[in-house]
Amino acid sequence: MAFFYGRFDYVIDEKGRINVPAKFRKAAGAGSDERYVITLGLDRCIYVYPPEQWSLIEKKLRRLSNDLPEERRYIRIVGANASDSKVDAQGRIALPRHLINQLSIEKDVVIIGAIDHIEVWKPEAYEEFMQKGPSYEEVAERIFRPRTDQKE
Repeated sequence: MAFFYGRFDYVIDEKGRINVPAKFRKAAGAGSDERYVITLGLDRCIYVYPPEQWSLIEKKLRRLSNDLPEERRYIRIVGANASDSKVDAQGRIALPRHLINQLSIEKDVVIIGAIDHIEVWKPEAYEEFMQKGPSYEEVAERIFRPRTDQKE
């Protein structure tokens, strides 16, 4: 299973391509066939998944119900925005033009590892996200606080 971490600042070219950091391509492994699935992410970013991880997302999507409006909406949004991209000889993938436009990405991008996937951000949106909400320390304390209802 791929494990992505780190931050990289890159430039998107006129064809909507970005370099996939070599560290991330290596983490995706040979089984990835140098392909990724790209879709709209949360918090105004783009999610990039290696095939192995995308198959887990698909399984979760298949468990959702088309009978429930909220779940149906989510399935439609993810499906409509998903596309495949093969890594070219220069280590680049093409981002869907509609996502670039929707997120107002212009030239610069921030690419981060988010453990099981890659995220592509407009730098201003990433900085805004990082500044809002509780601090890193506050979140860590809440997440890793010992819970009385769990046994170790």
